[in-house]
Amino acid sequence: MDSLLDFAGVDQTQATLVSASMQAEHEKTTGQVFIGAAIQHPSGLILISDSAYPSPLGPFMPVVQSWGTRSVAVNEASESLQAVEWDITVADDGSRFFAGLVSGAYAKKLRGSPITIYSASSNPKIAASDWFPVHTGIVKSVTQKSGMLWALKVSPSDAVLTSGQGGKNIPYDQVTAQDFPHADPSALSLFVPILMGIFSSQGLTAKGAVQTLFVDTLKFWYLVAKAYVVPQSVFAAGVLVSPSAYTVIYPVVNGKLYTIIQFNASHGTSAITCDVNGLDSNNDGIVSPYVAPETNPARIVDHILTQFGFGRWGNGPWLPRSSSPCDPQTFTRLYDEFAQRMTKGAIRIADSQVSLLSKVNEWATSNFIKLFWRSTGKIAGFTFNHSWQFTELADERFVIDLTTEEAPTSLAIPYDPTSIRCRELIQYGQQPAQPPGNQQSGGYVFVAHAFDATVPELSEDTRPMPWSQGSL
Repeated sequence: MDSLLDFAGVDQTQATLVSASMQAEHEKTTGQVFIGAAIQHPSGLILISDSAYPSPLGPFMPVVQSWGTRSVAVNEASESLQAVEWDITVADDGSRFFAGLVSGAYAKKLRGSPITIYSASSNPKIAASDWFPVHTGIVKSVTQKSGMLWALKVSPSDAVLTSGQGGKNIPYDQVTAQDFPHADPSALSLFVPILMGIFSSQGLTAKGAVQTLFVDTLKFWYLVAKAYVVPQSVFAAGVLVSPSAYTVIYPVVNGKLYTIIQFNASHGTSAITCDVNGLDSNNDGIVSPYVAPETNPARIVDHILTQFGFGRWGNGPWLPRSSSPCDPQTFTRLYDEFAQRMTKGAIRIADSQVSLLSKVNEWATSNFIKLFWRSTGKIAGFTFNHSWQFTELADERFVIDLTTEEAPTSLAIPYDPTSIRCRELIQYGQQPAQPPGNQQSGGYVFVAHAFDATVPELSEDTRPMPWSQGSL
């Protein structure tokens, strides 16, 4: 595999190292390394490249006129997930093959079809599963540039994240008269909350952290959340209610599981609130018994995207983790890092619908996570390290010149001004007492991200990103 990647990494504009005849003889036994795209179309697998190549998957059609460019749109100083697009130009041959794809029985089917761009090999001994996936996603759009030219715009399978066509907003269940014919009018059309983490009012108001929805005036049902959560304390008009006065039930209504507090008697117009432990990401509570609320921020966002975003879970066992849109390798590292830091999180999704993308970006910002797409088509991320560093700052890679900013000017630490640049300077918050070397009037702490300008932009797959994780 390493030799395959080395061969594929050679710039085709460089002078050849061997003669054409010697290379042809070599390729008889080793095969050719080339860039090709595999489109999973309803009519069957479509293989295209810039030349005709045999392969274990079948022959590649020589229809690609240009592989174009892969563009990434994102503010690299922010945590937001970037938008990735790849433009490919296809020249239709005399058979009008591509023209046939966008008309007739399969009209409009090419758009949205899964596509993988490979660094591939024509060697029959190298399985397609060993090819390197340069880009995994979908055909986002198809446009005709001229009579024989078609432009394919390829992107990750990110339509679900947006609020546009094909997008899935969250939350998606509402209180309706069909599901709850005796619901109080105040509850109708409200979104059913999704709760993950621990919600407690103890030490605060002690009157309940979560508002319930009055969904049945005859049975005295108050809806807490979607799926299986565990109310800890229940309050009526801010007064603690005895557990003997209610029962927590988990009915399935038209295929949807809810957590409901059922009172023994009416509480009139009193607002019913509760402290509650949110969803268990490992156990659904019914098929597999509830153990504990999920509080790890990495698992929370993974669970929300898998069950309620890319999937539309209603009841029964959780969807398998293999269906998660999150990259298992990097999210396992995130999970372990948050666990070691003992960082816990909670999220309540209710009140109004938002796009999955906005919710993911909100989560990333609040947890200092840099998100990006991997070549496998999965969402990956790593954490910015915002811990205080003092003696360690002798490493010049983490040092920037603050003399022109409203910040301490006495950092007598060597640095190379030709290679170190200030990526970002933010007001990080007020602190009553500042760490040594960071005092200034007003009690503000400044955090600066530094990066080494001598480090080239590298692949996200196996190498560090071009900004450091150092802060001061």
